[in-house]
Parts: sequence; structure tokens; C-alpha cells
Amino acid sequence: MSGPGLLISGGGTGGHVSPGLGVAAAWDRRHGAGSAAWVGRAGSIEQAMAEAAGLAFHPVDSAAFKRQWVVENLALPGVLLKGLRQARELLRVQKPAAVLMTGGYVGMPLSLAARLEHVPLVLLEPNAVPGLANRLLKPLAARLCLAYALPEPDEKCAVTGTPCRPLTLPAPAAARAGLGLAEGRRTLLVLPGSQAARAINAALRDSLDALADKAGQWQVVWMGGAAELEANRSAAAASALKPQVHAFIQDVAQAYAAADLVLCRSGASTLAELALAGKPSLQVPYPHATADHQRANAAAFAAAGAALVLDEAGLDPARLQAALRGLLDDPARLASMAAEAGRLGRPDAAEAVTDQLERAAGLRGEGGEHVQ
Repeated sequence: MSGPGLLISGGGTGGHVSPGLGVAAAWDRRHGAGSAAWVGRAGSIEQAMAEAAGLAFHPVDSAAFKRQWVVENLALPGVLLKGLRQARELLRVQKPAAVLMTGGYVGMPLSLAARLEHVPLVLLEPNAVPGLANRLLKPLAARLCLAYALPEPDEKCAVTGTPCRPLTLPAPAAARAGLGLAEGRRTLLVLPGSQAARAINAALRDSLDALADKAGQWQVVWMGGAAELEANRSAAAASALKPQVHAFIQDVAQAYAAADLVLCRSGASTLAELALAGKPSLQVPYPHATADHQRANAAAFAAAGAALVLDEAGLDPARLQAALRGLLDDPARLASMAAEAGRLGRPDAAEAVTDQLERAAGLRGEGGEHVQ
């Protein structure tokens, strides 16, 4: 590590990794390239994402507790003890100034090791309902960085917003041209995610025939994941709307810039990006998210007037069509929702979390001044 070091851990989903990558970039800007590194499971999504972002990666064993009784839970104590030993040795070698935990069971070994090795621990909670790992670790942490204020905050809590990947949006006309879209049509961007896309994909496929009258008025860019790519393409080809269908969109900033409305789940990273982009959304929270946290995330956007929320339990083509017509045919409502979404944006979130890490590590005073 070239300057005061930061070790980040968390994972299991991209939503746990993306915020940490934003903080890693902010830490490296302040303390030198290579100062931040990631800790997680070998062969995991966190390893793939961290290494793609240019971060050093250190493997440490961890395992999830299954909430229903299964025999795999019997092996959990041994796995965690092994991971704890690995994490303590890593801390002794790396000697970081602080540890950041972004959520998920993956970060438990390093977080516990940080307490045992007297390294300041900072937790990052991007959802409106704190996850189990962060609830368990809060007594051990120096600070808890929040996307949303808790009903009963304490002196450890700081509302920083959710860091996310940098978004540099092109001009809308340039974005539409880059995607091969037409001018003068309202654009729906569909981002249900690759892991929880089935219900939204199915409802949209079943809605396309009934939306044939919108051909020439609307256009659709649809990222529905790889698992249902062929089914989505077949439905799109048979429809008058002829949506663009993608398994994955690499340049999401271009897609946001082109969009008038985003149909999506309510994951923390997606909502942070929507706010930064200032985009209105039609949200369908994933009902199986831990502690139903996506519903709470969506409620915060709906309360601000930035989103309309549909429940998956009642999601059918008729309800989806009515919601899309009610929004895409009302430019004034879209403009109002876009403005409210923009007010929720925290472009400084990664810097705010980095401030809290520096305070916990004694690198920055409570008044904001740097400590030599």
C-alpha cells in the first residue's frame, strides 16, 4: 500500500460491492493509487468486480448462515474461525489505517479481526433497513455510514448517502444517437437486474402486444439479463414497439442519459444511480430481499415523489401497462419526478464515507481538518 491503507470487505451481490468500489477510488485519490484493497472469497463476485476495478484482492474464507435448518450450518463455525485466522494475519501484514465493511456475511471475518487487532472498523449500510451483519457488528464499529437516516440514530451514525460508480452522463441527444434511438420518442429503460429479473421480464413480455399503439411514440431499451435473453428477444421481435434487448448494458451512463423513465428493482446501488442521474422510476421491489429492504428503499423514493412503486405480488400486464401509460404519457409528471430524484442524489457520498474512515483512523479531526 502506497499511503495509509484501507481494506474493504463485503460481497455476495454486486450491491454490496459497488459502493465499496466508489470508496476505494476516493481513498486512492487521497492516499495514492493502490492504497485500498479488497478482502473476500476466492472465485466470488467481489473478486471479479474488485480486480476489474484495478484493486488488489486478498482471499479470506467465509460462509453464510442459512436461516432455515440445513446441515451446511454445522460447518459454519469452522469456516468462520479459519477466515478469522486468515484475516488477522492479513491485518498484521498489511497494517491498514482502517477497515470498511459494506455488508453481507463475506465481511464478517475481517470485521471481527479488525476488532481483535485494534484496527478501526467502519460499516456502510446502503439500504433503508440495515442488514443482519451490520446490525451484529455495530457495537464493534467506530462509525456506521448510512444511506437513509435511522429512526433512532446515535453518535456512531452518519448519513453519507450510498457511493456508486462514477456517472458521467452525455447529452440526451448524444446518448440516444449512440444507442441508435430515435429523437422525439419517449424512452423507457428497463433495468430489472440479472438475478431478480424474471417477474418484470414476464410482465413486460406479456404487455408488448397491448402497447402496440405506442409504436412511433415510445421506444424501449431492455436489459433483462442473460437467463431470459432469447425469450425477451423473441417477444421484442414480434412486437410493434421492437424494444432493444440486451443481456447487459456496459455503458449504463449512456442508457440513463437517453431515458425518460426507468423500470427497475429497488436495490441500493440502482437507486443511488437513479438519484445521481436525476431519473424518474417505476420500481418493483424484489420481495425476497433480506428483511424486505427493497420495499423500504422504494418507499423512500416514493415518499419524495421520485418514483411510483408496484408490488410484485400484484404485478400483471394490465397494471404494468396502466402504470407505464400514466407516466410516459405525462411529461410534466416525469419532469417533476426527475427533479425530486435529483434532490436525493449524493454525488459526494464516496467522499463523505472516506471522511468518516479518516476520522475513525485518526487521520482527520472531527472539525474536518487533516491530522499529521
